[in-house]
Amino acid sequence: MLRKALDRYDALILAGDVGGTNTSLAVVGKRGDVFEIIRRFQAPTPALERFEDGLNQALEAFGTEVDTGEISLCCISGAGPVVDDECRLTNAPWSIRRTTVERITGVRTYLLNDFSAISYALPLVDRDNPDHITKLPGLDGRVAFAGDGIAAVVGAGTGLGVGFIVCETGRYRAWPSEGGHTDLAPYDDRTDALVAYLRSELGGQPDWEHVVSGSGIANVFGFLHRHEFPNHTGDVVDQILRLPVRERAAKVSEGSASDPLCRASMELFVDLYGRATSGVVLQLLPSAGVYLAGGIAPKNRQFFLEEHRFMRSFCQSFHAKFREILAETPVSIINDYEISLYGAAHAATVLDRAAAGSTTGG
Repeated sequence: MLRKALDRYDALILAGDVGGTNTSLAVVGKRGDVFEIIRRFQAPTPALERFEDGLNQALEAFGTEVDTGEISLCCISGAGPVVDDECRLTNAPWSIRRTTVERITGVRTYLLNDFSAISYALPLVDRDNPDHITKLPGLDGRVAFAGDGIAAVVGAGTGLGVGFIVCETGRYRAWPSEGGHTDLAPYDDRTDALVAYLRSELGGQPDWEHVVSGSGIANVFGFLHRHEFPNHTGDVVDQILRLPVRERAAKVSEGSASDPLCRASMELFVDLYGRATSGVVLQLLPSAGVYLAGGIAPKNRQFFLEEHRFMRSFCQSFHAKFREILAETPVSIINDYEISLYGAAHAATVLDRAAAGSTTGG
């Protein structure tokens, strides 16, 4: 017998997070201002010919335990820009159409960029819960105070995402961004050489995603192997070089415990992550803090924390007054990988409430 979830929740929401690596869908229960994942489905994105295949598989799986007829809203977030109710994924060969999702689910659907969804999750984060976030202390050991206003998110995973949310009088509005694809700016002799290497490899100007992402770790490894460790060999390096580029990042991270080239790659990756994030912060001035999302940061937390590596890079600026602004900006690593699903569920309720208000004139 199907469980009647609405006996315990105000509403059921179908939430989705579609990236280049995984497609995740969940039934999320809302009770007041609290969201809880009731059932979750995940499939490798490259294994799906279309998003609809994953959606149908998820609904079939959910239907064995939950009455999917109780679902009243849907929000799907995708790793790519949303134009005319269609999200064209940056790192997958297909797109997501809002009208198609509504036809399959039979419920009102909202379609968002994945980092807009994560931005909608930021108001749900408990900053005092270490299961939710890891706060990065400043160079003086102090943790900066998070106020109200703009909160930003920068996340390295399969790609590099950027988003932000504005809170005004208790109302939230998240904004999309493709900031991860701005041109990669070198800042010293080493990164001058890195950009020149990538131009040669790519045949064009690299962007920040080419160094701050899973493929970015592979690119950094390739650069260091050629320019700083040209004669370095060993089982770990040989194994990495035999892998497809998209599979190298995890092996570089794993090898960092024993191999100096892998360790140097992770250290440079974190330095670059810090500089990319500082650029976002100086553009937005997020008084509510900047959050590092995606799967890479929480899995490699030690590289961010040791010797204040991330914060040392993050706080660099030519101008002293901007170094002060950066030092006073709270920086946190998001530890909960399911935050995008919570964010999509929260976005569905916020956007639906706003749509209802505009319809009624309230």
